[in-house]
Amino acid sequence: MTFRNFPDRFSRAKRGKVWEHWLAAHSAARQAEIQVAGVANNRIIKIEAGKNQNPTLDTLKK
Repeated sequence: MTFRNFPDRFSRAKRGKVWEHWLAAHSAARQAEIQVAGVANNRIIKIEAGKNQNPTLDTLKK
């Protein structure tokens, strides 16, 4: 179930709180992965999005 498709029983305020909680949890997990890898956040986003067609081997190993 995506954020946009929450049932109508959730009020707009409730959906906002749920979304903030979800975003905070996933942002924290992403930051932990980035710190372990030692790679910049924007570089990981570009690789996942397919914008960087030729990442270096060192970047991929991390």
